[in-house]
Amino acid sequence: MTSKLVTTHEKPNTDNESEVKDYSIEGENIKLEQRGDVWLPLRPTMRFIATVQNILHQKGFIEGKRILEIGTGSGVVGIFLLKKGAEYVAMTDVNYAAIETTVNNLSSNGLDNGDYQYAVIDTDRFMGIQEQFDTIISNPPVQPSNPHAHINDIAAKYNENGDGRMVLDSLIKYGRSYLVQGGKLITSCSTRHGHKETMELFNTYWGKDNLQVILEDEYEIDPAYHGPYMDYWIEQQNQDGDLRVYCKDEQGNPYAPDHYDPALKWYFKYIMIEATNTSNSSNEA
Repeated sequence: MTSKLVTTHEKPNTDNESEVKDYSIEGENIKLEQRGDVWLPLRPTMRFIATVQNILHQKGFIEGKRILEIGTGSGVVGIFLLKKGAEYVAMTDVNYAAIETTVNNLSSNGLDNGDYQYAVIDTDRFMGIQEQFDTIISNPPVQPSNPHAHINDIAAKYNENGDGRMVLDSLIKYGRSYLVQGGKLITSCSTRHGHKETMELFNTYWGKDNLQVILEDEYEIDPAYHGPYMDYWIEQQNQDGDLRVYCKDEQGNPYAPDHYDPALKWYFKYIMIEATNTSNSSNEA
């Protein structure tokens, strides 16, 4: 049985012109609808999927598994998981345009023929989720809410979330309750989240011995895209000393100016964590 769409609140108006583009992702041909209010897979997302393929697929964490994806966006990760043999994938997003796009993309890729089991759920993080899964996967947003930033990217506005940690913190604090014993949480995080705080939370809720860093990449800040958030990230690292964004000296050593200068090259790190649930848990909490 194929479950196509579960809505939890009134459908907003998401009229938006779109076209379909073909992508080749880790050996899979995937068609994705292009629209301005839903993010398309950027370079970190492609690396996220490559890591899912290289690590999870090889370890047997995809084929025949029940998987929950928090923040599906275009649905590209969920589509990839289904193509790689997942038994069932539940894909959630708080942005209804993303939900609508995911349903369209599942159809464009021939996954709505009854042979694939999935649900596309219009909800915020774990709200309304009653099941437990073998694997939870998420590539959570990092943008802080900034009412003073003039963001032209509609999808970016949808991904602003409080201090930038709302989705990531929910995954860390509550993810174990939605996993079977031995289940895996695979999530990306960024130095922009505040990585010391991230690892402290992981150690508290999962235990240091149950964590593994499976990817660490460095990316250059894009002033046009990241610029509106730079003052916030720099202010936070000035306060707590947790390096979020940084420049490099001639020897390649990171350093942190105390204010944003777009003429300088700035960087951040993109990290993926594998966390294992080693105890019986329940999502009734």
